Amino acid sequence: MGFARLRRLLSATGLALILVVAACAPPAPPAPTAAPARLAPTTAPAKPAATAAPAPTAAPAKPAATQAPAAKSTEAPAAKVDTKALEDFYKGKTLRLVVATAAGGGFDTFARILIRHFGKHIPGNPNIIVENMPGAGHVLAANAIYVTGAKDGTTIVNFSSAPILAHFFEEPGVQLDATKYLYLGVRELDHVACAVSKASGFNSLAEATGSRQLIIGGLAPSSNTDTIPNLLRNLVGLNLKVVTGYPGVNQVRMAVEKGEVMGVCFSWSGMKATWKEALDSGEVKVIAQAGKKPHPDLPNVPMIDSLARTDEQRQLIEAGINLPLEFAQVYALPPGVPAERVQTLREAFLATLKDPEFLPDAQKAGFEINPVTGPEVEQAVKRLFALSPELRAKLKTALTP
Repeated sequence: MGFARLRRLLSATGLALILVVAACAPPAPPAPTAAPARLAPTTAPAKPAATAAPAPTAAPAKPAATQAPAAKSTEAPAAKVDTKALEDFYKGKTLRLVVATAAGGGFDTFARILIRHFGKHIPGNPNIIVENMPGAGHVLAANAIYVTGAKDGTTIVNFSSAPILAHFFEEPGVQLDATKYLYLGVRELDHVACAVSKASGFNSLAEATGSRQLIIGGLAPSSNTDTIPNLLRNLVGLNLKVVTGYPGVNQVRMAVEKGEVMGVCFSWSGMKATWKEALDSGEVKVIAQAGKKPHPDLPNVPMIDSLARTDEQRQLIEAGINLPLEFAQVYALPPGVPAERVQTLREAFLATLKDPEFLPDAQKAGFEINPVTGPEVEQAVKRLFALSPELRAKLKTALTP
């Protein structure tokens, strides 16, 4: 029995010793194993700077990149347009293209060339007719289509910068908001020329000083036929008189030929297309031009901004004459037309201006094609309306009839 108890005691002691050894041995390794694991973090504190790879987390700047999809999602509707639905809508329809001038002028002549090719680029190939609605220096047509034009993409209007400027200057009788019109585009970045009859005796605008008065024909106060001479009279002091109220440029041209007025300022491409004979014969000559740079056709004709004597005068000529040239012959839809039809007509308008069958017709008539897109026109209009109140007030004074 004593032996058995001794045996049990030794077994228990042996087991205890084993447990103690087991308990003691592991603790030593764990410390190293635990320490290395924790040492990485503790040495890593130096890396908070690297962990200041919150800069990468500032990859929330990639919301900009995630905004790129947003930008593309605006175009996505255009890509996902239901062409079949558009074809069904336009098929068999007749679209109205309302031109804000009388028949026979540059706007009207170009519009009639355009419609011969425009329809085939619109799904469903609708018929297109031109209607003339002259009056109030293009404001009449721009008002009418803005207020009563069909909002379904079947009515297009073509006008100059005049209605946009009329809204900008808050002229009485303006019913449109130029910032809400849906612009299809412009056939070219416009260039303006001022031409006079040979009988007038003038060779430059600068000669209109002192008692020598140059009489210019115009359409309305906000039309460039009027804004250019009015601004140069008020800003630079030239002796220019404007006889305004003609229904269209065609009528002003006839007035120059009859001697009722001495000259007129309007689009150079329209001028050379519709007044070619008088220009070629020398009965009418160009004495000034406005645009971003001299036109290749008019290398020796002075630029209007060369008449400015101060920086402020140059700034006002830029805002009052050059900027409006970016939306001087615009094609537009009234607000409310469904977005997919606006996009479709914008694409069709630009496709027509690149059409190899259209281009020879336009060039034969003397028209230049250098398109400004609908979104680009919108941006130019926004730049105009973003002018400071101070500059806007000075410009309004300078353009007073």
